Order: sequence, then C-alpha cells, then structure tokens
Amino acid sequence: MATFSTLRDFQQNSSAVLEQARKGDGLAYLTSRGKPVAIIMPVSEYNADAISQEIKRQSFAAAFRAAQSDISKSGKKFTSKDIDQLISSTRKAMKK
Repeated sequence: MATFSTLRDFQQNSSAVLEQARKGDGLAYLTSRGKPVAIIMPVSEYNADAISQEIKRQSFAAAFRAAQSDISKSGKKFTSKDIDQLISSTRKAMKK
C-alpha cells in the first residue's frame, strides 16, 4: 500500500516516511494541501539511472499526449514555430 505524507510531516520525520515506503509498495507520495506534489522512491546504485530515465520518458509522453489532444481540439494546423513554442511552454511548466 502506498504511503501518503504531508510535506510538513516529511520535513519532520523523513526517515520514518522513507522506511514506510521501503516496507510498503516502494512509493511515498508527498502532499501539500491534500494534493500530491512529489513521489519518493527508494533506489539503489544499480537502478537509479534507469528509474530516472523512465521517469523522464513518462513525463515527456504525458506532455506529448496533452499537446496532441490540444492540437486535435483546436482544429487548426500548427507550424513548426507553433510546435516549438508549445514544447518550450511545456518544459517551463514542468520545471515549476
């Protein structure tokens, strides 16, 4: 079962939250005002790079699907410049 923890609780009890994640399904969801803001997952030196790459792939795929949906809903044809602007704004939004 996933572990849910507020940011405040994580700041005060990070070791306990990490231990619960290790014992549970391996994930700890951090929330702020009841909404998830981060996922913490224990990693080892053997799988850290692979997990990082997969997270990046999944983030890109989600942004790409959202962009495809926006484009198909608009009904207009997009130029390369429009696509570049969409990519740029998506990257900025993901950094926040």
